Amino acid sequence: MASPAEEFGLVFGVIFAAEFADRTMFAVLSMASRWSPREVWAGASAAFLGATGVGVALGYAFVTLLPRELLWIRIASGVLLIGFAVREFRLGRVSEESGAEETRPGGMGALPVGLRAFLAIFLLEMGDNTQILVVSFVADLGASPPLGAVVTIYAGAVAALIGVAALATSIGRVLRGWVAPDRMRLFTGGVLLVVGALTIALAVLHPG
Repeated sequence: MASPAEEFGLVFGVIFAAEFADRTMFAVLSMASRWSPREVWAGASAAFLGATGVGVALGYAFVTLLPRELLWIRIASGVLLIGFAVREFRLGRVSEESGAEETRPGGMGALPVGLRAFLAIFLLEMGDNTQILVVSFVADLGASPPLGAVVTIYAGAVAALIGVAALATSIGRVLRGWVAPDRMRLFTGGVLLVVGALTIALAVLHPG
């Protein structure tokens, strides 16, 4: 049997690799390129803490017993991203025409950046590949998994997800300094549009 350190390292490595090219990572990058990277990271990290807890506590039953609801949550997350993309395209054109730069997001106005990031990332993580991987790790422990092993899996997964979020926000901060605001909006909109469309397509083609 693997030691706690070995189990932590295995979970961390697998989740980090899976999240690195995942749609959630690109969503974090896009938000950090337009909004405060620190607030985006804080909101995304909180979302990963909660979503991973859902994966550990309820994910196995959710995936196996409620596949239809999982499908609709995946589709909803894709629609949400496409909505963000359309808004970024629209505001990018307005910014380019007027020469004005918007430093904070509009639309839902009163919501802080961190809360926006939390809601978007939490929804994206529901049924995501990394959450399903967490479910698999816990399920592999057997019917009565030791609490210590479950905590190790949770800690390894959260550490990996928060690490990828830190990397994504760092890249977003760099892009923010190099690219003009209106161009950054078009880039962000393009990324979100592609990620949202892929999320819906994968949900429909692979509902299980």
